[in-house]
Amino acid sequence: MSDGTPRLRFLDPATFAVRRVLEVTDAGRPVESLNELEFVRGEVYANVWPTDWIVRIDPVSGRVVSRVDLTGLLAPTSGAAPRTWPTASPTMRRPIACSSPASCGRDSTRCACAGADREW
Repeated sequence: MSDGTPRLRFLDPATFAVRRVLEVTDAGRPVESLNELEFVRGEVYANVWPTDWIVRIDPVSGRVVSRVDLTGLLAPTSGAAPRTWPTASPTMRRPIACSSPASCGRDSTRCACAGADREW
């Protein structure tokens, strides 16, 4: 679970009690504004709000192992001023959705990122 800080909380699925807290770092520095988490093939994927980046996080160490750059996936905005929290920027990537090989009938996990076509 994420609360937008560099800390991820791993919960007990039955009681929702916090089992452990993990500090996420990239090159030794905390990674702020994590949201939209997805667990894929042993790694945690997270949006870095409000950027065009998704980070892949080692769930044991908390280190960012790589970044996914989504720049250019959404059409440029019409020039309107970006909205601010809680409605977010119209260009923010959200959410991350992944399917397992069993659910999509393929040899690999597939992930998709939705655009910001809705208000919160």
